[in-house]
Amino acid sequence: MGDELARALERRTLRARQVGIACAAALLAVLARHASRDLDVTALAAGAAVITFVVALALAHLDVRERSIDARAVAPPRRVRTVARSLERLARLAERGAAEPRQTRPPSWVLELAPEAGSIRELAMLLRARSQPPVGTLEICDRFVFNCWNAELRGLDQELLRRELGRVRFALELLAPLEASERDAAAARR
Repeated sequence: MGDELARALERRTLRARQVGIACAAALLAVLARHASRDLDVTALAAGAAVITFVVALALAHLDVRERSIDARAVAPPRRVRTVARSLERLARLAERGAAEPRQTRPPSWVLELAPEAGSIRELAMLLRARSQPPVGTLEICDRFVFNCWNAELRGLDQELLRRELGRVRFALELLAPLEASERDAAAARR
């Protein structure tokens, strides 16, 4: 969810740059026309403005492509802590949410995860135990929390959430052998 927000902000920034460049190109063409009544100078200025706009647009798109998310990239520690806290909060609310006042009670799908609260806490511990989990794994955990909170709106059932919990566990447990093999490879290189 956070990554979608970051991408939306990047797109908005890109659009703002494009509008600024287009306005500058149009202003350059208008100023050139007023500076000289000669049609050749105006056409040359308009051509230069269009070329400037195309180059700036290409650079802006190149900039966005360089910042695209790589699922194998290592997640920053702060993001790992945030997702782990989200999982722990989900487990806590699954267990104790029914005792909350009606106005602050979590959705019914969260309350129905009470039997799996221990498993969800274990996922948070597994996530914290990994030295450098990939961004893709964090996105899987984040998507699970999102689906739990919005299951009713999205038409998901309890069985689907339990299967998703199994997928998240598999993704986190899969990291342990990979980390061990990476450590062994690093030790062999030394």
